[in-house]
Amino acid sequence: KDGKVIIVLFSCAKIQMHGESVLLSITVNITERKRMEEALRSSEERFRRIAVNSPDMIYRMRISDGRYEYLGPACLSIAES
Repeated sequence: KDGKVIIVLFSCAKIQMHGESVLLSITVNITERKRMEEALRSSEERFRRIAVNSPDMIYRMRISDGRYEYLGPACLSIAES
């Protein structure tokens, strides 16, 4: 209505209804979902750049079993020293 472009997920199928072939279609507006996915990708990329380039030790460890899920490059260079 207002000329704004949106992103949609479109599905279409030929079905039988009351002995006739009809086209059933569903259109879902996924504009907001796509915007949130892009915001998450951007945030993850910023974190990755910080973690990879930081001279500080950055790591992520699971509390349940003490297992490291991520070790930044600084952690590895200190361990090798």
